[in-house]
Amino acid sequence: MERTLDISSLVRSTFLVSGTSIGAGMLGIPLVTSLAGFLPSVVITLGVWLFMLLTGLILLEVTLPLKGGSNFLYIAEKYLGKGGKLITGFLFIFLYATLMVAYFSASGNLISQLLSPFFQISVRTALLLFFAVVFVIIVKGPKMIDRANLMMSLLMFSFLLALFCFTAEFVKVDHLVQSNWNSIVFSAPILFSAFGFHNIIPSLVTYRKKNVYELRLAIILGTTLPMLIYIAWQWLIIGSVSQGTLLLVRDQGLPITMALQNLSSFPYITIFGQCFALLAIITSVFGVGFSLVDFLADGLKRKSIGKDRFWISFIALSLPAVLALNNPTIFHKALSVAGGVGEALLNGFIPVAFGWVFLYRLKQSFGLRFLGNKVVLKLLFLISFCVIWIEVYELLLRR
Repeated sequence: MERTLDISSLVRSTFLVSGTSIGAGMLGIPLVTSLAGFLPSVVITLGVWLFMLLTGLILLEVTLPLKGGSNFLYIAEKYLGKGGKLITGFLFIFLYATLMVAYFSASGNLISQLLSPFFQISVRTALLLFFAVVFVIIVKGPKMIDRANLMMSLLMFSFLLALFCFTAEFVKVDHLVQSNWNSIVFSAPILFSAFGFHNIIPSLVTYRKKNVYELRLAIILGTTLPMLIYIAWQWLIIGSVSQGTLLLVRDQGLPITMALQNLSSFPYITIFGQCFALLAIITSVFGVGFSLVDFLADGLKRKSIGKDRFWISFIALSLPAVLALNNPTIFHKALSVAGGVGEALLNGFIPVAFGWVFLYRLKQSFGLRFLGNKVVLKLLFLISFCVIWIEVYELLLRR
């Protein structure tokens, strides 16, 4: 494995990790954490960040020794056998198809609203337009995705900075000091979906030629950046928008940026918010599409290039798009289910299970030795099951 560090490559890898994380999940966070208040939201955000960072590093450690071109299916069969491969394959498709449904459902509303000053376009037509553009980029392959993701990430952060500059003055201390610790645990599923990046680790290991230093640092930096942004984002939203407005936006299935439009008479705040939200969704679609195409190619025993890539990309994107077309307001519910069930299992329980087999059955060792502590692994197992229980409770009993 290489032990050199290419700064340009590190920046691209870091943005791919952070871009995959910062997406539609971010737009849903304040819709649930606002009920608990700012301080509880900071605590749960830090907790979920640490959990997802550790499980991501574990997944990296078990992927590095495998042959080039490894995918979730190959990794699962290697460590959990054919039964584990089937379960992992189902979870992978369930999670990322659910996330793509959320992304597509939000994109239609945003594009329709952004274009409304120029000409009217229906939500469903806007969604199809979004599908077409994303499909072309995904079909072009990793280099195009890499370049487009970097450009979109920089634009996204620019619009986010503009939002902070024009709306920070509306943050009220009275809003920030309110807290309700009893409801904070119900924020975990959405936060899990907001920190999901594990799907790109096998692809990164392949395309970055197993440069272990770069990969570890990219995961650490690429998850820390979203964590800091999420905390600042919650400070801005919870501090400036009333809970009543946030609940209304959530019930209508709209992105959180729609709650900012009445804060100021400055005409471009709404546009900045819509552009940021759309770019956040695009960067997530790139990350999910990147890994999903590789995953399906591996499962179907096809190469992810040429005609095969075209049809695999079409399958990966079209099915979630159709579901979003049938229910354009499914945004919040899809995020919650994806985080509480899909992320907790696929990006929580499964990587830890890989690590347990790697360490205690195959008698291998991690380069980052602290990750191999049995207490750490058991605690990560427990947290995964707790988050699943929270989401099941939310779906079946609380609502």
